[in-house]
Amino acid sequence: MAEKDFKVKKGLIIGDLTSTGYVKVSTAGSAVTTSSTVPASDITGVLVASKGGTGVNNGSSTITLGGNLTTSGATTIGYSTHTVALLTTGNTSVTLPTSGTLATLAGAESLTNKKLGSLTTNGIVTTSGGDGTLSVTATTGSGNVVLATSPTLTTPTIGAATATSINGLTISSSTGTLTIANGKTATISNTLTFTGTDSSSVAFGAGGTVLYTSNNLGDLSSTTSAELAGVISDETGSGVLVFGTAPTFTTSIDGGATFGAFASSDNLTVGYTGTADSTINISTGAAGSGNTKTVNIGTGGASGSTTDVNLGSAEGGTVTVNNDLTVQGDLVVNGTTTSINSTTLSVDDKNIELASTASPSDASADGAGITVKGTTDKTFNWVDSSDAWTSSEHMELASGKAFYINGASVLNASTLGSGVTSSSLTSVGTITSGTWNGTTIAIANGGTGATTAADARVNLDLEIGVDVQAYSSILDDVAAGTYTGDDSITTLGTITTGTWNGTTIAIANGGTGSTTANGALNNLLPSQGSANGYYLKSDGTNASWAAVPTGAAGDLTGDTLSSGVLYSSLTSLGTLSALNIGGALTLKDSSTDAAKVEGVAYELTAATATAVDTITASGVQAIEYTVSLMQGTSTGMKMRTSKVLAHYNSGTGVVDYTEYGIVETGSSDMAGVSVEAALNSTNIELQVTVTDANTSTVTCRVLRTILL
Repeated sequence: MAEKDFKVKKGLIIGDLTSTGYVKVSTAGSAVTTSSTVPASDITGVLVASKGGTGVNNGSSTITLGGNLTTSGATTIGYSTHTVALLTTGNTSVTLPTSGTLATLAGAESLTNKKLGSLTTNGIVTTSGGDGTLSVTATTGSGNVVLATSPTLTTPTIGAATATSINGLTISSSTGTLTIANGKTATISNTLTFTGTDSSSVAFGAGGTVLYTSNNLGDLSSTTSAELAGVISDETGSGVLVFGTAPTFTTSIDGGATFGAFASSDNLTVGYTGTADSTINISTGAAGSGNTKTVNIGTGGASGSTTDVNLGSAEGGTVTVNNDLTVQGDLVVNGTTTSINSTTLSVDDKNIELASTASPSDASADGAGITVKGTTDKTFNWVDSSDAWTSSEHMELASGKAFYINGASVLNASTLGSGVTSSSLTSVGTITSGTWNGTTIAIANGGTGATTAADARVNLDLEIGVDVQAYSSILDDVAAGTYTGDDSITTLGTITTGTWNGTTIAIANGGTGSTTANGALNNLLPSQGSANGYYLKSDGTNASWAAVPTGAAGDLTGDTLSSGVLYSSLTSLGTLSALNIGGALTLKDSSTDAAKVEGVAYELTAATATAVDTITASGVQAIEYTVSLMQGTSTGMKMRTSKVLAHYNSGTGVVDYTEYGIVETGSSDMAGVSVEAALNSTNIELQVTVTDANTSTVTCRVLRTILL
């Protein structure tokens, strides 16, 4: 169907035009009907020739037009009080349907099976097919009629229109305004969304390209660091923008940062410039279980170059290494004191230099050596004034070892070396062999002070004929025991041999006054009288008998054995508050004669600290414990022994201890063992903790030794 302009008066409803025919309006004007032919009775009046008719009133006859019906001016077709007025300009064709109903202005008729034909402006169009209602309120413009499917508008002016889409463009309900200036074109090739607030506008500059979120900064013109900083908010720092390769930082870096290489020879300072306390972390970050992270500082130098790495401030502070420290090169410590708190110090070097200054001398080496901290310092130092190594403590060698000088033994446990030919000894033990080639031994030193027998007798007041009797045969007989001569000798010298066959020697003459041992004992002891059960006591000068003090049988209280009592056959003792042993102490089992020391065995069954020994701290300076732990059965036995040296400082009220000499035997090591000494109130406690004791009971035995 060709596109034509048309006008339809307001209120006209055309419907149910289902076939080609004519439209008839009822007399009352309330209905429109259609028919295939126009009844002759429905045509009244005269149709003039100039209008295409006969010009005559045909009455009830049918008027047939073989051509166009042309009118000029007003043409009125009326019936009763209703008229149909056709006002035409130019050539206009009106075709009435042959059947059906012609819709009226006020009716609700439907166009059935009709189509809109090709008519000029303000014409009425017939339709074919379709079923519905067409309502047009006004017409404007020119050209073809626009239908819903794929219309083409030629230079349209769309005023206040309501639509959902134009040529596939969806239009949402809106009261906004879209203005495109004359001669301008809006081309949108992709999805475009403008979102703004009131009074906002989007202006596109000339000669450029609109940026999208997928564009990068390379689509912009060159931008300086200052220009970029001017449009960024919430930034930190100032100055020029930093890139990864060879950047230059002019002041400081805050927060966490990761750096690669620094090509500049300028200093890199990582630190907090404020005055408050702060912490700077250089870390590899968190690591997963089993991972190893490496932090390299000062590595990667070129061949032949060196790198100096300084840690810590010259003003003070400490540098802490939380784990193993390996130094591949030389280690130089320039501080005043070097403290090593490890349990064992292992040095592979064969030689240790002390006092190694730029210009070493004996004076600068004075006092150099080793100091072991104890109740008092134990030192081994070089002393310049004596030009010798000096030890503050005893030197003890293991069995079978000796002191050597220039490869020759000079002293061992029992013998001076054969190369020792002179000495300044002031006392010696018993000399069983040897030849004296020294100076004359004075009488005061056990000699005679003389080199001849005669001079010796004079020096010893044994000069014959002056100090002693000259030779006599009688004296020979006396010495031989054959002297039978004079028996009235009142004075004798010292008799070294012989048998007394005389009468009993009285007590007054130095004898016992008795010929039996028991009689001699009773004669020499104080008189007992008739009492029995007394004991002998001494007041330091005289001995006397005294009644045994009241107490349990076998007790001896209130007195002390004399210091001269050196031996005893006692088989039991009470509580000894003090015992000084100058020699070896051997404790034996009476049944097996084997060495035996019995103590309490502690059964540790919980993984908590158990006090296995307690002693009052007052008056104790140092204690050595021997600790024995045993766990499991004979097939799965685990054993551990160790020594604990504890020292109590009464000034600070602290117990310092060291566990050493640890030995473990058995099917496996004893896990989670902790042995320590601590101060509990006024007592020193030895505490043992075994964390796997819940699995198997641990038996603990302790030997305590008080160190003087």
